[in-house]
Amino acid sequence: MGELDPWMDENYLRQLYWSLGEDVSCRISVDKYGGTYAFIDFPVHESANKFLQTYNGTQIPNTNKYFKLNWSNRDGNGMPILNHVLDPNAGGGWSIFVGDLGPDVDDNVLLAAFQSRYASTRSAKVMIDPATGYSRGFGFVKFMDEGDHQRSLEEMQGVYVGSRPVRVSVARPRAKFDVGLNPNTPESEITTVFVGGLNNTITEEELRAYFGTYGNILAVKIIPNKNIAFIQYELRSSAEQSIAELNGSHLGGAKLRLSFGRTQLNLGPGVHYTPPMNTGYQPMYQPQQHMAMPPPPPSVVPQPVIPPPDLVDPKKQDDVLVQNQKFLQSTENIVKQHKIDGKLVRVEFTRNQPFESNPSNYNSSRLLGRTFSMGSMIGPKTFVEEWSTSDDVRFILKYTQRQVNIIFNHMGECYKVEYKFKDVLGDMHVERKDKTTTFTIPLRYPGAFWRRSPEMMTETKRSMMRGRQWERVTMIPINSDVEVPKRLQKPIMPIHPKGIINIGKWIVYRVTFSPLLRHAPEFEKKLKEAADYNLVPRDLGMRKPFIKVVNAKNLPKPWGHIERTALGLDHNVLYMLESVISYYYINEHNLSMEFYDMIKELDPAVACGILQLISSNKKQVWDPATEFANIFDRMKMKVKDQRSIPSHCALLRKVIITPSHIFIQPPTLETTNRVIRHFKDQSDRFIRVQFLDDGFNKVSASQTDMKNVIYNRIFDILKRGLQIGKKWYEFLAFSSSQLREQGCWFFAPTPELSASKIHTWMGVFSHEKVVAKHAIRMGQCFSSTRPVYVLQPQDVQRIDDIKRGIYTFSDGVGKISLSLAEQVAIQMDLKQVPSAFQFRLGGAKGVLTVDENLDKMNVKVQLRPSQIKFESEHLTLEVIRTSTYIHGYLNRQVITILSSLGVKDEVFMNLMEEMVQDVNKLLKRPEEAVRVLLGNVDEAGTALSMVPVIQAGFLERGDPYIKNLLNLFRVNVLKDLKKKAKIIVPQGAYLLGVMDETNTLREGEVFVQICDTSNNGMNRQIITGDVVVFRNPCFHPGDVRIAKAVDKERLHHLVNVIVFSSQGYRDIPSMCSGGDLDGDDYT
Repeated sequence: MGELDPWMDENYLRQLYWSLGEDVSCRISVDKYGGTYAFIDFPVHESANKFLQTYNGTQIPNTNKYFKLNWSNRDGNGMPILNHVLDPNAGGGWSIFVGDLGPDVDDNVLLAAFQSRYASTRSAKVMIDPATGYSRGFGFVKFMDEGDHQRSLEEMQGVYVGSRPVRVSVARPRAKFDVGLNPNTPESEITTVFVGGLNNTITEEELRAYFGTYGNILAVKIIPNKNIAFIQYELRSSAEQSIAELNGSHLGGAKLRLSFGRTQLNLGPGVHYTPPMNTGYQPMYQPQQHMAMPPPPPSVVPQPVIPPPDLVDPKKQDDVLVQNQKFLQSTENIVKQHKIDGKLVRVEFTRNQPFESNPSNYNSSRLLGRTFSMGSMIGPKTFVEEWSTSDDVRFILKYTQRQVNIIFNHMGECYKVEYKFKDVLGDMHVERKDKTTTFTIPLRYPGAFWRRSPEMMTETKRSMMRGRQWERVTMIPINSDVEVPKRLQKPIMPIHPKGIINIGKWIVYRVTFSPLLRHAPEFEKKLKEAADYNLVPRDLGMRKPFIKVVNAKNLPKPWGHIERTALGLDHNVLYMLESVISYYYINEHNLSMEFYDMIKELDPAVACGILQLISSNKKQVWDPATEFANIFDRMKMKVKDQRSIPSHCALLRKVIITPSHIFIQPPTLETTNRVIRHFKDQSDRFIRVQFLDDGFNKVSASQTDMKNVIYNRIFDILKRGLQIGKKWYEFLAFSSSQLREQGCWFFAPTPELSASKIHTWMGVFSHEKVVAKHAIRMGQCFSSTRPVYVLQPQDVQRIDDIKRGIYTFSDGVGKISLSLAEQVAIQMDLKQVPSAFQFRLGGAKGVLTVDENLDKMNVKVQLRPSQIKFESEHLTLEVIRTSTYIHGYLNRQVITILSSLGVKDEVFMNLMEEMVQDVNKLLKRPEEAVRVLLGNVDEAGTALSMVPVIQAGFLERGDPYIKNLLNLFRVNVLKDLKKKAKIIVPQGAYLLGVMDETNTLREGEVFVQICDTSNNGMNRQIITGDVVVFRNPCFHPGDVRIAKAVDKERLHHLVNVIVFSSQGYRDIPSMCSGGDLDGDDYT
């Protein structure tokens, strides 16, 4: 009985079988991968057989597990059963082997595929790799009727199960291995196949099933620790066929190397079996003496392999033992304790894993192409060819990087285009006719183009090299008569220069291949390799061409952005039309004059609404005029954007600029900032601009000149501006968060308002002479905030910072009165009054802590010099966020530091296991779901928002909406756990840091009072005792501090914050990765 849960012990199993009417004895065992299984002993064979036939594959009572039963070759005590044969057909019935299964096929899918055709189908088992948990790509199906068994072998061959056609054959039992070879065996009589590159988790039964399709197998032998095996067929023809068809195939994630096996004697002191060097199969139809064996490739070094006992010359056994003894003696100085960085470490030898002995299944695959074309699709089966070349085309699949390179020559220059596997839109279409194969590759985003430059300079700290290096290009001339502009001389627009290959819009690539006859087998082999990554279909028979190719010269020239601007469309309509064109939802070739006339006559609100719907659907529209009519007929005037916009939000526009294209995004609802709120009448003139690399990746730094063309493009746009329609946008400023995302604000000036006038209104920045600080201070006004209260000058008071020596204990923290805090809570619809607020007020920023004494002084806000960054007359209090309680969590950095400080690995493993068990209970019972959600509160409040829905009974009734939300929440938690090691600490908190204004905490003390979310935040809890405090990011063991949490009555009004002492030589926040109190969170 297999696949047991850890809690299933022997007592449980005996009670389980007793409840089902069987009195059994049992013994639990654990395999080498940690899996649990059991031997079940029945009193008589008939009872065991009846139980196997009745319950195998059925659900175990009161669990979500299923019976996984099979005949054992050992008894309940683990002793081998004499004269027992491990037979797939044991226990009655007939079994078949099912190969080429896709990763989407599990036991249930396989069983359903056969049960729907054959009533006597008893069970189905997909073989799983215990090391990875993934399918091995084959399985077994058992029938109780021999007729169904025979019919399935004929009828299921090539039938699709899941996403792939399968191959079936008879499942054969094991037999005793006996190679029976000797050095004098004639070549034509060898029936043994050598299998190299084997995954060390593959079993002999799986090899027998995988190779059994090609004929009767007499014996299978795996050589332990060497990743090789020998398979002896009954017939020579079976061995030849298996080598021809399975060489280079994949089993268990490893690429197989096949050839005929034979022993090699007289090689020296010890006789070793050396795998053949050739990876391809050549039929041995010529006499051996007439075949000249080529020398091995220089990059491949034959690795001697210790042979199995039955392949070693008995006379040489002593020499092998002597060699082994000498090797072990030579390693005595290696396998012992050593010191690294003053710590003792232990060295030991481990056996090679498949990825070590065979570094990669395929690093890359190179295909020689005949032509390479670029263009676009104007229909689901119509390709417009805009440009093509046939000069030295090479198609390179880089499997390790999950990337494709297409290299080609053009005008005497060598170019290449790169794109990731994930950038392909849908499937890559493959067409085959006669000896020609064509790939049509639609991309989501433009590929990255490079040019090989002989003048390219590569410079490092120690060297400088000039040579044929790759450099990025954004413009490639169509012919030699075109001069490529080097820099922008005017604002950038969504238009393309004449005579330049439009790499930003021609994002459908078409590559044709016509390999020579002698290269055809290698070409087919590489296509099969590509199919393993789902890049091409597995069934690559004669796939007739179905894509019609139209040359762009035979089509009318489409209108561009300048012609559309001249139409006189409303700017909002023009903006939305350019948006759907820039995202390739509508092709310019499909826009007729009738369409332009129609959109010009439409109400701008209706036209914008329809274009917004097309953009939201994110699907290509081949006939825009018909789609417009269909949408309007379906929705009528509801197409108008009738969303209610909150007072603190606005519809803002954004443009993403890549090296080759401009993506114009439709207006989206976002939280506003101080500048946009003040100039709300001009809000449509503000636009966010983000600079990204092709493929929507961040623009990375480069120490060479290879990306200068990208940096120059960004600089020119910042300097020259951006123009859409008749609106010209100039650079305005950027916030800190925008700078991290490589973005900024642009503004379209009017005669009355320009960027410089906005800068003057924002405040005085002339005192900041450092460019970076000057820009950051201006960006303070662009933080997304919520205005809550307009103060008067007398409401604001300035007080001194608390300094001791060179350290400022009050860096970034001020005070707010209780009455004002209550008004802010009402404005923000908060149930409780927060104890601290992260804020912006004129030129001040940081945190305000509630102080009940300010009401007596008729002062609402007290600011310190460390909070005031620049002078401004703006007196509206703006709140970014308030203090809340979130469970503390660990990440990779903190785990590494805590581990170096002596925390045992078991602590982290136990916390992780508890967390995984908790999230797996989300859908079991409403009470469990509420408990888990309250224990995983997030900053966005998603978890807390689901609690009332569950408590209202929706989960109990199986409501799909809340079930999908919980599933998504679970996946998100597991994703963070996998990528960031984000482990929730139940006795931890993630809190806003503030300072003790009462001066009651001593040095090294903190005060922490939290609201217990397990009771909907009604119960308060004061933490006392030793606590660990740190701030992200942390890189040094000293960034993690130990403090003493104490209870101070004068601080009881502060909740969901960590209060640090204002006494001592140095403040704790500055010791935590150089933190302060202007909005930093501490765990």
